[in-house]
Amino acid sequence: VYKRQRLVLTGADIVKLGPEAELLVGGKNYNTALISQIEGIQAPHFRAVSSLAFHRLLDETKVNGRVVRSVVDKEYGRIDWNDPEINQLRKRSVMVQAAILSVDMPAEVDEAVRGAYKAICEENGDDMTPVAVRSSAAGEDSRKKAFAGLQDTYLNMVGADKVVEAYH
Repeated sequence: VYKRQRLVLTGADIVKLGPEAELLVGGKNYNTALISQIEGIQAPHFRAVSSLAFHRLLDETKVNGRVVRSVVDKEYGRIDWNDPEINQLRKRSVMVQAAILSVDMPAEVDEAVRGAYKAICEENGDDMTPVAVRSSAAGEDSRKKAFAGLQDTYLNMVGADKVVEAYH
């Protein structure tokens, strides 16, 4: 139960939880965890921020409507809504992103992300390891769902502040 409630999980933690861990950390993280435990295969040093961190952000913060409207207006102005590729899902995702960016992350989530970055740096033997911060979703890239190109990835994030900002 303890590992299911942690905000950050290692590959070994994820493997111990088994297939249900994909719901907590998404497909990319789950599969990377499986690969990281195979002897003779070198997988990247990684940590998975659990979906519990996202839920904690939603549960513990109040969204500032004025800030959300400002960010949404900016995004709406940037996007060509007549483009046939744009749909209701995209419009809603912009609003959700704006809402999340309008609030500060809970201190516990911020500390967990910083701790994950520090642990990767320690494993790498330095204090400024460049990392990728990637989104991962349960069921992504399965036969019935394809999320290719829909999730954000931030490459070469260096320093805890940049990693926290990219995670946010």
